[in-house]
Amino acid sequence: MITLELININDTVYNICNKYPQIKDILSSLGFDKITNPIMFNTAAKIMTLEKAIKFKNIDFNTAKHKFNEYGFDFSIEDNKSRNDILKSLIIKLHGGENIDLIKREFEEKLVKVDASEVHNAMHELVDNGMSIDEAKRFFYIRTLLLKDAMDNSNIENDYEVLELFKKENRYIENLIENSSYSKLYDKLNEHYSKKESLFFTALKKYGNDEPSKVMSKVDKDILNELKSIINSDDLDNIEIKMKEFKNNIYDMIFKEENIMLPLCVSVFSKEDFDKIIKYYKN
Repeated sequence: MITLELININDTVYNICNKYPQIKDILSSLGFDKITNPIMFNTAAKIMTLEKAIKFKNIDFNTAKHKFNEYGFDFSIEDNKSRNDILKSLIIKLHGGENIDLIKREFEEKLVKVDASEVHNAMHELVDNGMSIDEAKRFFYIRTLLLKDAMDNSNIENDYEVLELFKKENRYIENLIENSSYSKLYDKLNEHYSKKESLFFTALKKYGNDEPSKVMSKVDKDILNELKSIINSDDLDNIEIKMKEFKNNIYDMIFKEENIMLPLCVSVFSKEDFDKIIKYYKN
C-alpha cells in the first residue's frame, strides 16, 4: 500500500510549493496557470492558503484531493478545513467572556499549536464578517492568554537581518522597562512603533494585509498615551499599579510582534521588500 504525504490545506500555497516543488505541477494541472509566474508566486501565493486557492478556482475538493493522491499527496478536507473554524469559534468565545481556562483546554484538545498565518487568517475572516476593529483592539491583550503557549512558527525562515534588528530593539525596550526613566522608554517606544508603521505595515498593506495595521496601530497609540499619562500624573500612590499593568501591555505587544506580525511578514514579503526595509530601518 502506498503511503501518501499529508499536507496542511490551511498552509499557504507558497510554503507548500517550496516544501514540495512538484505540487506546482498539480496546481497547474488543476487550472492554476499562473502558478509558474514568479511574480504571482512571490506575491499572491504567499497570502493564499491552499484551501482558499481551491475555492477561488471553484474546484470540487474531492476532485482536487484525487489529483493530489495521484501525485502521492493527501489532505484531510474536514479536519484541516475545521481548524480555521475552531480557531474563530474560540476567539469569539474569548471575546464573549467565557471561561479562559475552559477555552484554553478546548484549544489544546482540538488545535494544540497554531502558526502566524492561521491566526491572521482567522482574524481576517472575523473582521471581514463584521467584527469591528475596535472590538479586535479591545481584546488584543486577552488573546495573548490563548496564544502564549500555542504559537508554532518553526516553518518560518528567520534569516533576514531586519528581523534580528527588530528583535534586538525589543530586547532593548524590555531593558528600558525595568531599568530606565519613563521618558526614555516613551521616546524609544515612539521610535519603534513609528518604524513598524512606516515600514512593516506599509509593506503589508501592499499585499492586502491591513488588519495588523488597523489593530496594532491603535494599540500602539494606546500604549504611548498610557505612558504619557503616567509620566504626567501626580497620583504617586497609583503610579506603581498603573505601571505594572502598562508593562504587561508592552510585553504582550512584543509577543504579538515577534510571533504573529514578523512571521506574517516573512510569509508575505519578497527579498526585495526586506532589502528596502533594512535600508530605511538602519537610518
